[in-house]
Amino acid sequence: MTRTTLRPGALLPEVDDVTRREFLIGAAGLLLLPDGCGGGQDRRDASGSGETKVIENLLGKTRVPVNPERVVVIEGYTGLDTAVLVEAPIIGFSHSPMIEGGFPEYLKGNGLSELPDVGWIEVNLETIASLDPDLIVSGDFLEDGVQENLSSVAPTVAFENIGYNWETPTGWQRYVLRFAGALGDVPAAERAIAGFEERLDGVRQRLDGRLDELTVSAVRINAGSFQLYPGQGPGSAILEQLGVGRPEGQRPEDEPNPNNS
Repeated sequence: MTRTTLRPGALLPEVDDVTRREFLIGAAGLLLLPDGCGGGQDRRDASGSGETKVIENLLGKTRVPVNPERVVVIEGYTGLDTAVLVEAPIIGFSHSPMIEGGFPEYLKGNGLSELPDVGWIEVNLETIASLDPDLIVSGDFLEDGVQENLSSVAPTVAFENIGYNWETPTGWQRYVLRFAGALGDVPAAERAIAGFEERLDGVRQRLDGRLDELTVSAVRINAGSFQLYPGQGPGSAILEQLGVGRPEGQRPEDEPNPNNS
């Protein structure tokens, strides 16, 4: 199945003088908070034990290492952010063709620029096999038959990206926790999410009753395109959690508009 998603990548702004344009915010950068980046190193120091655990995922029940040492991430957005957040030992990942350099600017400095591209949707099985991973983690956009080939290389788990198929505005948080569970460091993800919630509360306090006055559109500007984020997108979820209004057609209850550029 092929899934096309939209995703913003900016951090929450300082809001001493809030304007509508300052609300172009995204979920991914918000997760990478300083107080959420611990814990992963301790987990890796204990690796090599050979212990395994069972992870329920879209491919069924997969037995994976408790402390993986060589992880391939076939997901260039929230899953990649989560792997960096929990300090997973990433050896290759999907470079996004929609982002210059293959991954978001805010992830630079984490050693990703030296890591090979394992393919975007159409994954490169030869490259993945040559990396000798002990765990492969993926989103839900793998084409039919690919997961079986990946599972022949290393234990593979895939998760439905509920960050883009909203049941609630916190769907992306559950997706992050599932990824972190497979990678072996749920506490780091929980700390980051708690830090995000505290930051969101701080924004509400600084707005001091002005939320009801705001109607906000979330936009993404690429070379040659201008996209409005639908109500089901990550940035839209944050706007909903924050409590600001959305224009008609961009609210969480509205159907996604495929012609939004």
